[in-house]
Amino acid sequence: MSMRTKTIRVGVAGGVVAGGLHAVIRGRVKDVPRVTTAKVGKIDLVSKVTANRKIQAQSKVDMSALVMGQIVNLAVKEGDHVKKGQLLLQIDRAQLAAQAQGREATFEAMRHDLDAARSTAAQAKFDYERAKRNFEGHILAEADLQKAQSMLDQANANLAASEQRMRSTSADLVASRDSLSKTTVTSPLDGIVTFLPIKEGEVTIIGTMNNAGTQLLTVSDMSEVE
Repeated sequence: MSMRTKTIRVGVAGGVVAGGLHAVIRGRVKDVPRVTTAKVGKIDLVSKVTANRKIQAQSKVDMSALVMGQIVNLAVKEGDHVKKGQLLLQIDRAQLAAQAQGREATFEAMRHDLDAARSTAAQAKFDYERAKRNFEGHILAEADLQKAQSMLDQANANLAASEQRMRSTSADLVASRDSLSKTTVTSPLDGIVTFLPIKEGEVTIIGTMNNAGTQLLTVSDMSEVE
């Protein structure tokens, strides 16, 4: 056999061996899990949570009707930005205004009655003191002194009753003015109208123990939410 033929056979055999070896190694590599490497460094950890929740303002005010009446002016709509003190809605004030005016007139009349009662009591006291001096000077009968005493007692009783009626009338007037002021609803804070279930023309109802009353709207401060 020539030298060339031996060289070719040796080369072919080497190729077969190399190919088989490569196949064996390749098969083993497939069974080995791949590993990704990276350079170790110092970083901040971030925690992420996925959940279904409702975003709401930390500060919000649910406003309910404090007086009964028809809404005659609804000045805002849902989603509007409002400032503290801004007009939100107006409830009809005609009836409450008339009631307040009537009580103001009664209050003025009672004040005149009280002034008159004070004047009468002061005069009765003066008459009694004069009668007492005359009785002590033996120029007035005891019956006349007793009559002066009775007039003084009656005048003081009328004065006390007038003062009591004046206090009652004053309290009624304050309550009427307070109710009248509640027909004008303004925003208690800077925020957004996030809930507006009412419409212009509806009649508001005051809340009781068994009835929550009319909820007017909700104003939320969306600068801080949770």
